[in-house]
Amino acid sequence: MKPLDQMLAKRRTLSMSIDSWEMYKATPNWLRERMLAVNHFADENKQFEIAEVLLSEAIDDGGQTDEHLLSLLVDSGANNPLELDMGLGRYYRPNQPGNLIFTTANSPSSIKGKGPFHSITFYIPPEVFDARARELLDGKPRSTDILHTKHFRDEAIEVLMKRLLQQFPGRPIAGQRMTSSDLVDDLIRRLLVVSGHQFREEKPREKLPSLAIQRALEYMHANLTSDLSRDDLAQVAGVNPSHFTRLFRQTFGETPKRYLLKIRIDHAKNLLKHASKDLTLDQIATQCGFYNQSHFGLEFRRQVGTTPQMYRTYS
Repeated sequence: MKPLDQMLAKRRTLSMSIDSWEMYKATPNWLRERMLAVNHFADENKQFEIAEVLLSEAIDDGGQTDEHLLSLLVDSGANNPLELDMGLGRYYRPNQPGNLIFTTANSPSSIKGKGPFHSITFYIPPEVFDARARELLDGKPRSTDILHTKHFRDEAIEVLMKRLLQQFPGRPIAGQRMTSSDLVDDLIRRLLVVSGHQFREEKPREKLPSLAIQRALEYMHANLTSDLSRDDLAQVAGVNPSHFTRLFRQTFGETPKRYLLKIRIDHAKNLLKHASKDLTLDQIATQCGFYNQSHFGLEFRRQVGTTPQMYRTYS
């Protein structure tokens, strides 16, 4: 199938879910018309946004944006490369899938090129990017200017962006906020590495202090039905959020998301064994932090090897 045909087929799978996208609503009509289809998702804490977009032509009104932008080219039917200038000199992005561009907030920009383009675009406010970068670099200064002067490729960034996008379609899943936070940190870390930063060597098998473990586990049990975030747990444990998942994994042998899922499944098994039969599977799912009975059943079968109903009947 030709690239153009592939993108036209892709258009039918994108939902145009842009009603809450402030950036889109502020865009002039003549630029909106270049947007053929889109799936847009925003982090509920306004830490970032991510969109899968199909464009007929590059969108640029010559103004300055309020957010950093990282764009991954998934596919293209364009004949000529994209032309860009972020105030640091003109450069071109070829149309091969996997090419990346990174633009800076509050800088003059010029982006020109006829599509169609199929891209995944990640938006992050500069203050959020800077705060996370400082945490990752332990307060050391950072600059990503080199990334605003050329296109680049990085397989890790490509995988991370696609994985982050997959977090959002449909209803939220348990542990989504934990996974998203780690993916965003990994994206920023890779951007810093690609721009030339070096990270300090980590201590081998560094683990969470015992008091941090106690606080984190107590918080998990007390907030079983909530969509806990990594930052919530890190704050309770008194640990830098950007290091929390790594330290948790090295302490327990698995991620906070997987550990929380085990706690929820254990709680569900206890209810299935001992609670009144009047308590429905849907009610048990809710009490254990799953968003519906279907999701509960799927995860229960993965962990236990049988359905919740079979477990209730024969355990």
